[in-house]
Amino acid sequence: MPKGIPLYFGKSVNFRCLKGIEPFDIPTSEGLKEVCYAAKISTQSIFLPWKIYIDDYVFAVEKPVSGFYETNESTINNLQTSEKLPTPLPKYQLQGFEMIWGNALWLSIGLCFIAFSAEIIKYQNKKISEKKQ
Repeated sequence: MPKGIPLYFGKSVNFRCLKGIEPFDIPTSEGLKEVCYAAKISTQSIFLPWKIYIDDYVFAVEKPVSGFYETNESTINNLQTSEKLPTPLPKYQLQGFEMIWGNALWLSIGLCFIAFSAEIIKYQNKKISEKKQ
């Protein structure tokens, strides 16, 4: 497949482990799994991303296969009691580049509108100049 500008469709999900919280083990149906407390960041796309937001906070698994486990209040309270999670829980803030890329479609539409408007103004000024001559 030729390489070029990547085009996206639908919803994609990424996980960002919160800084300052060490990975810890949680019991799962497969046994103990090492996870981190992470922000579940969702991106909606139509050719380019048009919306990015923090969907939820989850327990993210990195190895051997990436995935996540939903959080619930009782699990979080138990982990805070055992001091694996801090009280209060920190919040993840979307960074500048994430916000720009997450709204790339709107930025592209805005730039196209500005370029199109500039061309119309240029054309009208040219037409006015020709009438004066």
